[in-house]
Amino acid sequence: MAGEYLAAGRVGKAIQLYKKAINIDPRLAIVYSNLGAVYYNRGQKKEAVRLYEQAIEVDPAFVEPYNNL
Repeated sequence: MAGEYLAAGRVGKAIQLYKKAINIDPRLAIVYSNLGAVYYNRGQKKEAVRLYEQAIEVDPAFVEPYNNL
């Protein structure tokens, strides 16, 4: 659903939903990675890197965040 908000240009709502998903299940590496991509696209590189690193910590086998670093 967060992706739909992003596509509609509602970035703030997408961020809110990604954060809610992390609170519900902090073991979902893809959510950290997707949220990192949102921050990267907003020019917030430090926050993006932090989230990519968190995704790697949660699931070291998930390759997407490595590619984004």
